[in-house]
Amino acid sequence: LLSMSVFLFIVVRASIDCCKMVNEQYMLAGSQDGAISLWNIAKKKPSAKVPQAHSSSEVLCPGIDGRDSPWISAIGALPLTDLVASGSMDGRLKLWKCADNFTKLELLHSIPIVGFINALAFSSSGDHLIAGVGQEHRLGRWWALKGAKNRVAIIRLKKKQKEQEER
Repeated sequence: LLSMSVFLFIVVRASIDCCKMVNEQYMLAGSQDGAISLWNIAKKKPSAKVPQAHSSSEVLCPGIDGRDSPWISAIGALPLTDLVASGSMDGRLKLWKCADNFTKLELLHSIPIVGFINALAFSSSGDHLIAGVGQEHRLGRWWALKGAKNRVAIIRLKKKQKEQEER
């Protein structure tokens, strides 16, 4: 018989609601406590973590009281790069860089989007980020944002001048 092994990842505070492969060695996870964690698949603990990644004093979605850290409801990763994205109910889509040899997540940009960001995906070329935005959270109807529209948002991403010259 073939022996099988199971690798358990240690999550301390809250359940993980979304995860995405970054490359063959790393994956990104978003949890209900508002943390984004970057995991090395060979380790039991995250190599990088941003607690309360979407907490801020400026809430763009009216109707959310902000007492709890907004859940990370969507994660996206441009495969085989260091670019990742996260979405929540705080009215911001955030782009992050996996820095210092995947031991740190650095905020690159924050894009205002009214509504719950329920899904994220990069185009295969990496030129666009597609976000599924809704009036309600994808896992339940705890909150509703009347001003938000259920829609698909397509965000055009600009590449740095250096990368464009290399092509």
